[in-house]
Parts: sequence; C-alpha cells; structure tokens
Amino acid sequence: MPTFDLLVRRIDSVFKRIFGDQNHPVPLIDLLNAIFSTFNQPKIAHVHIQNPTLEPDMVGDKTAILDIRARTDDGRDLNIEMQVVNSGSFIHRTLYYWSEMYGENLHAGEDYDVLRQTITINLLDFKLFDRKRMISLYQLKEHHDNAPLTDLMQVYFLELPQAWP
Repeated sequence: MPTFDLLVRRIDSVFKRIFGDQNHPVPLIDLLNAIFSTFNQPKIAHVHIQNPTLEPDMVGDKTAILDIRARTDDGRDLNIEMQVVNSGSFIHRTLYYWSEMYGENLHAGEDYDVLRQTITINLLDFKLFDRKRMISLYQLKEHHDNAPLTDLMQVYFLELPQAWP
C-alpha cells in the first residue's frame, strides 16, 4: 500500500513544487536521469525550468498549460506531466502537447534543421497499457524493420501502479 507521502507527491501542485523549482533543480535532474538511464539516454547535468504555458498561435486556438516545462543545456526540450485520472484521451493530449512544443522551436525564416529534440514524460497514477512493464518509451520507427526515423520525438510513460500496486 502506498504511503501518504507518496500519494501527496502525485497531486499536481505538490509535484510541481518538488520537481519544478528553478532554484532547486536537483530533484528534477535526478528524476530525469533515472528515467533516461533505463533507455541508455544521455545524462542531464543542468535544466532550466521554463514558462509552462504553450501560447496559441491564432485566436481561438487551445492554450495548454504543462505541469513542468524545461530545457537541458544540450538543447532538449522537456514536458513532464503528472496525471492522476485517465481522461480516456490521454494519448491524444500527450501528442498534442508534444507537437505544440516541437512546433514552437521553429520561427519564420528558419531552416527545419534547427528543430530540437522534444521529450514528453508522463507519470501516470493509473494503468494506461495492458502490460507489466512500468516504463515505456515511444519513438518514430519504421514498421517492418524497426529502424528509427529520428530521435527528435520521445514520449515516455511511467505507470506508477506497476511499482506500487
């Protein structure tokens, strides 16, 4: 049974307070490096917490507010989300947030090669997938031979009930 302390950390405001403080980035760096080490991804030494609001491009477009938005010193853009309830369309929401962040990298007149790696990490307090593995990484790959198209898109899902049933 999870402890009260663990349950409290799953609340958005507490999660943001622990991991989204620019003056105390070590908890966020430790969390990210623990996740990335599972898939042999490069370690992070520094992160810069950014404004979590994804502004709409046009009037009437949707405004999105991320839980934690950060950029690493090596240029990776990160969105870290804590989700307690499965709304039923969480994968769609994840891809929307990812695509908005990725698109913000490019400005008028710039070449497409300036687009940065954009990573979404979802910590879920529910089971999203029907499997026993706690952490999953999704990337763009070719269907037949699994050859990667690019590493610019990474979407992680951590299903917390797999660790604390």
